[in-house]
Amino acid sequence: MKHLRRFICIAILFLLVLTGCMSSRKDHEKEINAFLENIDAFQQINDKVIDYAMTNDIVVDEKGCYIGIDYDENGTATGLYPAPDFDLLPLSTDELASVSRINEVLGSDFDYIDYYGDRISYAGDGGWVYVYMEDDEAPSFFWNPDDEIRFQCYKICDHWYFLYHYFGR
Repeated sequence: MKHLRRFICIAILFLLVLTGCMSSRKDHEKEINAFLENIDAFQQINDKVIDYAMTNDIVVDEKGCYIGIDYDENGTATGLYPAPDFDLLPLSTDELASVSRINEVLGSDFDYIDYYGDRISYAGDGGWVYVYMEDDEAPSFFWNPDDEIRFQCYKICDHWYFLYHYFGR
């Protein structure tokens, strides 16, 4: 009887852990659906970033290429400023609207894009990131290759992933 109780306790604990892990995608359906509703905005800015990098011979090293978002005093996006030169990359009215839509999807938390050659990440200060992978392989890191942050990765559609990091490390 004692062994049966121990087995039942372990089984319940296992199911609780498993259920917690399995429910995470469901917990993020709002963010995933918001992305899908605005995928054209992400793709338009993706194309702009890739075009900029190719046109300007941007060397993407192990640290990647940081691209900040410039906002005016009203919180309206006015352009992108790629590091290290920080010259404002002008955007068309349509591209500015896409940046604003991405900002809405990220909950007014959108402050940079990271470009690592085959990976483009859209993030802010939150605990989640939308990632485009040219090779369509699941991302192997959250912020950068050295961060050691544990995260869950969900494939949204071809080449696009949603990453959510665990609190703590």
